Parts: sequence; C-alpha cells; structure tokens
Amino acid sequence: MYLPFLAETGSTAVLVRPDYYAFGGAADRAGLARLVAGLRAGLVAPAPSSAG
Repeated sequence: MYLPFLAETGSTAVLVRPDYYAFGGAADRAGLARLVAGLRAGLVAPAPSSAG
C-alpha cells in the first residue's frame, strides 16, 4: 500500500497517521528523527489563555 509512496519519494521509512494517510517519509535516521519531531510539534496543544 505504501510502496509506491516510498518509491516516489526515495524514502526508506514512512510515518502513517491513524487515518492511514502518510504523514511523511524519510530516507535515513536523521530524516526520520526530523519527521517525528515535526509530528510531535504539531501534536502539542497550545496553552489555554487566561481571560482576566
């Protein structure tokens, strides 16, 4: 299922979202670390603002 994505992007790893879409691909460990860091950054909820 993800082999065409891997071939088209030159990736050796793919990070797949829970809805089965590819979040992104990486060609090496460093790229995978950047990909995971990007995912983590996107998952962090903003701090609630205090109205006051």
